[in-house]
Amino acid sequence: GNNIGIAHALQNNADYILLLNQDTVVFGAWMDHLIEFADASPHLGILGPFQYDYSGQTFDRVFQNQLTANTTYFEDAKQNKIAPYYTIPHVIGAAMLLRREAIEALGTFDPYYFLYFEEKDLCRRTIAAGYDIAVVPTSKIGHYHGQLHAEELKVTDVDGYFLRNRQVFILKDPTQPFLKNLYIYFRYGLPNSILRKYDTPATPPSLCKAIWTQIQIVVNLPRIFLRRFWECRRIAQHKRTG
Repeated sequence: GNNIGIAHALQNNADYILLLNQDTVVFGAWMDHLIEFADASPHLGILGPFQYDYSGQTFDRVFQNQLTANTTYFEDAKQNKIAPYYTIPHVIGAAMLLRREAIEALGTFDPYYFLYFEEKDLCRRTIAAGYDIAVVPTSKIGHYHGQLHAEELKVTDVDGYFLRNRQVFILKDPTQPFLKNLYIYFRYGLPNSILRKYDTPATPPSLCKAIWTQIQIVVNLPRIFLRRFWECRRIAQHKRTG
């Protein structure tokens, strides 16, 4: 669905594409702040807002972990020296501002993911092509992480998609040779995913589900390889042409 919207925006000469989840609320001129820094910083390929709960007072748990692991934000906040933006490996897909030039050069989301890791994959390709990813403190949204429409998740194999896509993400790493990605998957990813049962304690159905998920990945290895091949070609071409 996002890819259809992105294609429509590009056809209508949009400079940026903004993706926003249905389980979010926005605060103030959040979008203006993203566009302001995107205009001033052409090296930023993807930007995201700071994400809070619906009150706008407490950081979203996942987003806070990202800030802690990848930025100096909390140290800066203690000294009251907040930077205009902070570079980060990927933004949470609930809100993303995509630069037209980056998307045209690198492509859109890989539809094979469907749910989970698709934004990480796009951000990783964007960084591999020479862009930076950033979050902007003056841009704020509230994110409910699917709880607003929890009934939608009941009909979706959330665990299955997460387990599968985590391994696909390993296999598609454009910064490593594909054979190395394969080795990591078969040496660590596949056995660890099967041993990581869905339930605690594990049940036979959960083990069968984990094994079936890995069978799907192995069967789709040619498709994963071809998608990665063309994505790496686009990355290399963009780096050559600037």
